[in-house]
Amino acid sequence: MIRKKIALSLLTVLLASMFTYFLIRMIPGDVVSARAFEISTAEQIPYDQAYIRAEQLYGRTAEENIVVGYGKYLVSILKGDFGESIVYRIPVMQIIVKAVPWTIFY
Repeated sequence: MIRKKIALSLLTVLLASMFTYFLIRMIPGDVVSARAFEISTAEQIPYDQAYIRAEQLYGRTAEENIVVGYGKYLVSILKGDFGESIVYRIPVMQIIVKAVPWTIFY
């Protein structure tokens, strides 16, 4: 009985991660392009150079296969690397760590 619950829990987490990843990839626009524009404007460098830096920052390229990208995403999640917040420009893990006490104790 416990094995079944664990298996269903893992399947649920896997399906939720797949849904989230593919839904975000389907949204019009691209985080890498937006960040490249910001870098290009802030540092006064050509957009092509800024795009390469943004790809390195986010660890993905425009030509990357969606399945390969999902694999990288899953590995980084398992390592505890949730990436950088687009809004706050800090690691997402820092945001989670700040929110956990409020979630648990209040």
